[in-house]
Amino acid sequence: MDKREKMDNRRQTPTAADQETLPLETIAARSAWAFREYMKQRQIKPLYVALTAGICYATTWNIEHGHPILCTHAALVRVALETLSGVPYHAPIYTLPNREGHERQQGKMKDTSLHKQVPQAAPEVSLAFNDLQAIQNVLKAYLAYVGHTIPSPAQRQQIQILRDLGRRLTFLLCSGPGSAAVLTVNDIEVICEALKAFVILVRRMVARSPERDETLSAVEALRHHLETRFFA
Repeated sequence: MDKREKMDNRRQTPTAADQETLPLETIAARSAWAFREYMKQRQIKPLYVALTAGICYATTWNIEHGHPILCTHAALVRVALETLSGVPYHAPIYTLPNREGHERQQGKMKDTSLHKQVPQAAPEVSLAFNDLQAIQNVLKAYLAYVGHTIPSPAQRQQIQILRDLGRRLTFLLCSGPGSAAVLTVNDIEVICEALKAFVILVRRMVARSPERDETLSAVEALRHHLETRFFA
């Protein structure tokens, strides 16, 4: 990180006094803008921040959209961002007020929808055995390739997340055909990203053939099915 970026980050970081004197709308807007810019510049996905920090995906969604989060979650997000990018995150994160300043903050809160719209939990979903088996096969093939590359710090974290998910899928598949497995929406989003990356990789590395095209069509159909079912 160069000197100019350090100065910009520090200039954007509010002091304790700022949290009490600035309008909440301003704090929220600065927090959301700084977070989105940091993620965009370093090509980091909010989902991977949530998984690295061990928090709900809804928390990173709230930061992106200017909604307040817990101070403890903000600290975890900062650690996750530095882990993924190697660059400390000094910009503001809009947090819920402490009890001591709660009444003063409430007096300045004009739009109470900021609190009402905060999603809380990542719901669980069920997938059929055949879908899980297909997903596991794709993950194995994708991880076999990326395991021989030299990934960036952010990619290394993503690979570890995929490996952990692959181990969980192996465990779930032990129940045998005819059963269904429960995953979170976060898991489904990770899977969709991996399926997309697998298709791009195969198109670049494997010569076109009927077998290749048939395989990719099946993978894309599975991804479309998951995205339509859970994110449409």
